[in-house]
Amino acid sequence: MALAQNQIKLDSLQLQLQNTDVDTLKIQTLIEISNHYATHNYILSAEYAQKARDLAVEKGLNNFEAKSNRVLGRICFNIGDYKNATTYYFQALKFYEAQKDTSGIMAMNVNRFFPSGEKTPLHALGIPSCVGKPPVTGTVNN
Repeated sequence: MALAQNQIKLDSLQLQLQNTDVDTLKIQTLIEISNHYATHNYILSAEYAQKARDLAVEKGLNNFEAKSNRVLGRICFNIGDYKNATTYYFQALKFYEAQKDTSGIMAMNVNRFFPSGEKTPLHALGIPSCVGKPPVTGTVNN
């Protein structure tokens, strides 16, 4: 049943992609299709995410470029390409910081936290994850 529902959703997204002339809707649909393939077909997932990124760059839609970079970063991470994952993540983070987009910044920082022992994109830069460590708090002098 779930497979049939997934196929219906994918067919709907493909139809939406074919029938829209609105660039932002095209990009969002490409990202959704990429997310559909993200767990079982990294090649197709990356192709759709790259198409979204290319269109966003072409149209000067920086927020959608950042979203596409997040998706591409996740795909690269999932296939073990930590160098490119880090590049995509930091490109997106740079945009969110410039925009003072706290939810975007938080979404990028969540990418740093994985279960203990797993490699994160930031490990590639020698930056350890904070997982399993208590939060840093100020000291109180009594």
